[in-house]
Formats: sequence, structure tokens, C-alpha cells
Amino acid sequence: MDFRLPWREIDPRRRPALDVEVARRRAEAALRRKPMRTSVGREQAEDELKFLIWSELGAWCGGWHRPIDAGGASGVWNGPASVGDDEAATADRVVAALGGWQQWLVELAERFDELAASTAELDEVDTVARVAAELLEPVLERTGARGAWHRTYAEAVSWGVQACGRADEDVRTLIESAVEAHVEAGAAPSSEAARSLVDDVALEVAARDRPPFTDDALETWWTVRADAPWGSPVPPNLRPAEGDAHRRYIREHDRPFSTVRADAMTRALVRARYGAKQRLKLDRALLEEWLELALVSKDFSLRRGEVQSKDEGERYGRPKDLEKRLKRALDDAIDDAVPSLSRAARAYLDLRFLSPFTDGNSRIARLTFDYVLSRDGMGLHDATPIFGVRRWAHDTSEPWRFQRLLAKCAGPV
Repeated sequence: MDFRLPWREIDPRRRPALDVEVARRRAEAALRRKPMRTSVGREQAEDELKFLIWSELGAWCGGWHRPIDAGGASGVWNGPASVGDDEAATADRVVAALGGWQQWLVELAERFDELAASTAELDEVDTVARVAAELLEPVLERTGARGAWHRTYAEAVSWGVQACGRADEDVRTLIESAVEAHVEAGAAPSSEAARSLVDDVALEVAARDRPPFTDDALETWWTVRADAPWGSPVPPNLRPAEGDAHRRYIREHDRPFSTVRADAMTRALVRARYGAKQRLKLDRALLEEWLELALVSKDFSLRRGEVQSKDEGERYGRPKDLEKRLKRALDDAIDDAVPSLSRAARAYLDLRFLSPFTDGNSRIARLTFDYVLSRDGMGLHDATPIFGVRRWAHDTSEPWRFQRLLAKCAGPV
């Protein structure tokens, strides 16, 4: 389960330290579920390992199982072949791979701090070039220039660029395309090739087409929404959700920011789930009840003007029929003619882009999303890939991709 998360969601300083015993227990549980004496059995056991560890520890650990030869950073785990007949030895290998992934992230975080300080006064091109140059040696050292090492490098540079404040999105695809012209698989670049690839990475990233999107993103979203394939794709079998991923997200993301905010959001989440269980009518009054709990305040109302996204990449106009559109979004969220995952995805995007209130819009989007899932007996394995990634109203592929993502991250409770 490897999700392309932004660095802020991968940064090891933003979450609890790796609990080795929890990881070992989950690994042992996975190994007990699947036979391992055939190649197919080992593949199934590895899939179960990935799923249970991801659902317990979170999406940050998604890279623990990606071997260096395949563009990852693990020198311990090498695919299904690493699943042995001895369950204890295999569990030890899993724990070692997780520990190695954690250490790699810690090393990157330390380097990123130094890079952020040294590039504060540089422009974007020079910043990206500095990041690309400084990370080349440690990536080559970790990978031994084996296999698709340039993918490991692209991932690290993408995170480094984000840590230095020069990108909000994942730019590793751009970096990979820039690097591939200068490297050979399984070989370190020459000094001249290294200089060229650093220059090309800097130019490729700096010249990328990016927002701001100058049109009214809300009106664009309303068109995208109407044309989107809601209800497709929906997988036939979903793994049961283990644990309470939304509560975990509150602990790991809201609490470090503010204990008061986290406690308030927890109370609002409990109320939203009670409403889902009682099948209370999903309307503006119910949202305002949740929002009052989440904000610990009644000082909010429907917005009267346009709003900007936090990164100022999109602006959402204030349509005259905002209240009518909000009602449409909430009615559609409980329309049983559309599968629950698709309704939850649409409701979340609707509330994010409508931004109907003067405060608390991201929180009310999360609560409405949770209400829709809970109403149908569903929950999340991990909330970070859902709530922690930037989404664009004007991206016509967003509804389809978001439904695909949710199908991986949700299941029956």
C-alpha cells in the first residue's frame, strides 16, 4: 500500500515513533492468515503483510517493502521472496525493514532542515538545484546505484523540494523524466552527467505548469462534478476496516496543532456518527450543529464573499445560490442510488470546494464524509491519503482518482 503523500505527511517528526512490538504483532497476524510454502502463498502473505501494517501504522510506512532494485529504499525486503517458512524470522525481517524505512526518513528530515535554512534566500531554480545536488550522494550511497535508483532519488528530491517550500504537490514524475536522460539503470552517473541531471531537474520542476487557476474554481468544479463517473469504479470485495483511522488522524494531525481543536473535533465526530446511526436528516442545521462543536463557537455563518485556498492556488466564487448548492450536495450524499464510497468522495469534494461557511470548512468536509461512510457501515483503514493530500477543483480526473483511492482506504466496519 504505497501512497504518494506529501512530505508533511511523511515527516517522522509529525507522528509517534515506530512501535516495534505493534509492528511485530501485525506481521505475525498476517503470516498466520496465509499459507507460505508456494510462490502464490508468499505473494498472498506479502499482500496481507502490507495491508495489516499499513492499516495499523498508517500510510507513512508505505515504502518499507519497496526494494532498492525496484526504485525503493529497502535493502532488507525483496518482495515475496522475503517471506520465509519460519514465521518468526519473517516477522524479524519485516521489523528490520520498517526500522530501516524509519531511519531513512529521519536522515532525510535532518538534511531537509539544513537545506531549508541554506536555500531560504534563493529563487526556485537555485533551490531545486541545491536540493537535487545535495541528495544525489546520499541516495547513491543508500542504493549502491543498483536497479532503478533514480526513482528513489526522484522521491527524495520531491520531498526535499516540498520541505523547502518550493512545491505543495508531488513532483517526482517530473524529476524521473529529467533524470532518466542522464542515467543508466544500475550505474552511478559520471560527474558531468550528475551536473547535467541536477540542472535539468531544477529547470523541469521550476518550469512545470502549476496553479494558480485564474477562473472561478467552484463553477469549474460544478461542471466537473456533473460530468464525473460517480459510482465507477467500485471494487466487488473490500477489506474490513480495522481500527478507527479518523480518530487516529485527529490524534496525529489535529492534536499536535491544538489539544483544544483535537478534543473538539473528536466530540463533533462522535456526534456525526450518532447522527449517521440514527439516520438523522443531513441538512445545513445538522452541519451547523457539528461545526459548533468542532469550533467551540457559534461565531460562523454562510460565507458572503469569494474565498481563496490556503495556498492561493484556487479561488472559489460566492454564487447567489450557495445555499441551494449546499442542499443539493447534502441530498446527493444520501442518495442510495449511488454506491456509498462514491457518495462519500463526492460529498467530501463538494464541501471542500463549496467552502460554505466562514470557518471550519475542512473540518465540516471531514465530518460529512465520515457521516456518509458511517451511515452505510463503512470506515477507513487510513485517513491520511484522504485528508492529507491537496485536491484541485479544476482537475477533471479528480473524481475518478479519488474514488479509486477511497476504494483502497475504506471497507466495512
